[in-house]
Amino acid sequence: MNPGKKRPGTDSGAETGLFIMLAGMMAVCLGILLLLFVGVPILGATFGTLVAVVAVFACTEKSNAPADTGMAAQGVTTPPADRAADEAAIKQADQQFFTDVNAKNAAAAAEAYSDDAVYMEAGSPALSGKDAIRKHLDEFVKLPQLATSGEAIDIKFSDDGSVAYETGKFSMGYADAKGKAVKTDGKYLIVWRKSDGKWKVVAESNSMDKAQGQ
Repeated sequence: MNPGKKRPGTDSGAETGLFIMLAGMMAVCLGILLLLFVGVPILGATFGTLVAVVAVFACTEKSNAPADTGMAAQGVTTPPADRAADEAAIKQADQQFFTDVNAKNAAAAAEAYSDDAVYMEAGSPALSGKDAIRKHLDEFVKLPQLATSGEAIDIKFSDDGSVAYETGKFSMGYADAKGKAVKTDGKYLIVWRKSDGKWKVVAESNSMDKAQGQ
């Protein structure tokens, strides 16, 4: 073997391999450069285009949604309670009470009160509950020649229209134990509560304008 002598084809094969390796490296670098300077903008443009498409689609869907034409959109709130109708109903209940009392129908008169009503009058303990009030009315309507009347002076309502405060006056005539006609005038304060569309007395206080015997 002679090391100083070149074997045929050895240098050309090495050069060819080196060339191929360098070409491959250049291809890789070119690919990286294309990715950095071309790929990123393209990806960015693609992402921006996608965002724009989504935004347009969302706006289109919103514009195609049915418009809110409800009361809130029109600036209309729930109408307040019909004060005139409620006031008329309370006044009607007042007159029905006097009618029932004059007819000596204590049970019907007691229907003006709620089950938990409180009734107070001068010179007597307070009464609690419809049954206690009905028993009181049972005795009251026994007065001979009894005649009652009255009317509201003022009626005010709570903000939500479920409670009313009434001040009023009444007159009462009857015959005493000696058959003498007695006539008195008085005033009252009533608290009404609306339940299931009906007004009921929940509290009442009344008194005569003058003490008995004056």
